[in-house]
Amino acid sequence: MNEHVFGKVQTNRALINKYRELFKKNKQGNETFISPRPQPGTHQSHYFALLSFPSETKNRAYFTALKRKYKSLSEDEYKEERLNINFFWEA
Repeated sequence: MNEHVFGKVQTNRALINKYRELFKKNKQGNETFISPRPQPGTHQSHYFALLSFPSETKNRAYFTALKRKYKSLSEDEYKEERLNINFFWEA
């Protein structure tokens, strides 16, 4: 069975860019990485990315292992958070 997993990873700006590049490098099939892009004149102290991947991929194994930074989301929570993001980085 091919279970789709949804999650969120929270970190600082330097690591969110590192995670985006790593995700892009290991991307397989219909995996998704979406992170809100800061707008001019705004300051964010924390950055996050919404993740979506099928079971048994390198990205799933890596990101779910980030215990303190990764949070599992339901599909509904993922869709709701995704609707709130207007400008984003994508991998």
